Amino acid sequence: MAVDIQTNVTHTVAFPTRIAASAGSPHIFDVKLTANHDNGVFLTLGDYITLGTYKEGVSKGTITGTIVEQATNGDYFVEIDTAGKGTVFIYMPEISPYDEKRFRKEELFYNASGDVVKGYELTYKDMVSLSAAGFTNTPVVGKSVTVDSTTGKLTVGQ
Repeated sequence: MAVDIQTNVTHTVAFPTRIAASAGSPHIFDVKLTANHDNGVFLTLGDYITLGTYKEGVSKGTITGTIVEQATNGDYFVEIDTAGKGTVFIYMPEISPYDEKRFRKEELFYNASGDVVKGYELTYKDMVSLSAAGFTNTPVVGKSVTVDSTTGKLTVGQ
């Protein structure tokens, strides 16, 4: 996990709200990133490296879901309808090496190229939360979402 000390930058704030993988089913993979990514992107697994660790895949993940609610903190709860084979939700806890409060804001964190991060395999009715920065367009409660093939972020349907 890296900290972007340019305080005018906003990265996605994400959390695996209700994911079966966090209770041991189906899987949590280690994914070695080949590019910088915010928390909350949906990626595919690439080649096997060693003992549960995979390279980041060359394509972005495929899922469909629905924005079911907006949380009191402004983030959006997305419930997963279907998950593509090999699609994982990238999430690492935000831990700052800095004492200064201004460098501890969640929206300053991202996962750097070369980092090994957690990739949560998704199943039907799993739920994740994402800040508005985790969408390629404006999130709206009740709308369906798919993964943008370029960024790995969610795109809200019309």
